[in-house]
Amino acid sequence: MHTLNQCHFPLLKTFADFESGQVFTTMDAETVKLLEQIVIQYAEGHPLTVSQAMMLSRIASPSSLHKKIEKLRKANLISHEYNAANRRTKYLMPSSLIQHQFHQLERELKKIALSQGEFRSSTQ
Repeated sequence: MHTLNQCHFPLLKTFADFESGQVFTTMDAETVKLLEQIVIQYAEGHPLTVSQAMMLSRIASPSSLHKKIEKLRKANLISHEYNAANRRTKYLMPSSLIQHQFHQLERELKKIALSQGEFRSSTQ
């Protein structure tokens, strides 16, 4: 059990610190989930359209999602961008602030992964 705590505590602490950051403290859980989906889809090279985001019924109703998208946009956490070939479709893009926050999280997770690899090799 002691080993389990040593392995998982840094990970849990990193996520808790990330979620308690200034950007996220003003958001409800549904808005955070929506933002996570926007960032994930963007990172995978398939940014969500507003229409696609409004179909994320596991997060909230379409009207609630629309309000959350506008809240994120007004807070400069996301932007609407158009494809040059199709000016009717709005794509949801994470702002540079949000991209920076997630890059910081990625760096912290990599540090943990490296330290856990060192921990495993020292216990074998």
